[in-house]
Amino acid sequence: MLLSSKRIGRNHTKLQRRYTSGSTHIKYYYDVVSPWSYIGLHILSNAKKKLHFDLALEPFFLGGIMQTTGNKPPISLPAKGKYQQYDLLRSSKFYNVPLGQPSNFPVNTIKAQRVLTYVKQNHPEVLGELTFKYSKYYWGGLDLDITNPLILVQGLEEVGLNEEQVSQTMDAISTDQIKGELLRVTSEAIEDGAFGAPWSIITSENGKESYFGVDKYNMMFKNHNLEWNY
Repeated sequence: MLLSSKRIGRNHTKLQRRYTSGSTHIKYYYDVVSPWSYIGLHILSNAKKKLHFDLALEPFFLGGIMQTTGNKPPISLPAKGKYQQYDLLRSSKFYNVPLGQPSNFPVNTIKAQRVLTYVKQNHPEVLGELTFKYSKYYWGGLDLDITNPLILVQGLEEVGLNEEQVSQTMDAISTDQIKGELLRVTSEAIEDGAFGAPWSIITSENGKESYFGVDKYNMMFKNHNLEWNY
């Protein structure tokens, strides 16, 4: 069931392309299995229209984060799972992000994250668009199986990759190079202290900070001289 009917605009597709020459940098670690990663990208996309900061999208593997840190999904604790459903509902309405509960949650997104890793390296101009597309497939009420290679291919085609590029991408996700890069980024986030998704690292002349989740972005921007309120 769709929790909100408002659509996200095409401005989100340009997240990775809209670099500026500012001195504030945000590294955004995410996994499309996480609804908060979806909401966080929406927030950063809107902020990017008004503020000057460089944004690097960093797909990582949340399953590896959870296993390494010993974290557990919210649904493993009934009270926490119930609260998350309530929190997602109100956040969906507040941020105007359409959310629907997937019929199968959670799922292993390692193939999807490897696809995004390859795209980050070889087709960065469509990384933001593809990230939103996979997120919408899973969380936007479409309830598509993002563990299915055919669905991953569908996304690649819809963002404009040709047949050869799609084939190269799907072949690459089985290579040691792409597996290693996803592991590297995941380990990098863990080393910084990540225990869940999304995880943001902001660096500016005011220093470096890390933030978990999406509820402290106003604080994050203010701490780094970027005045903005959602």
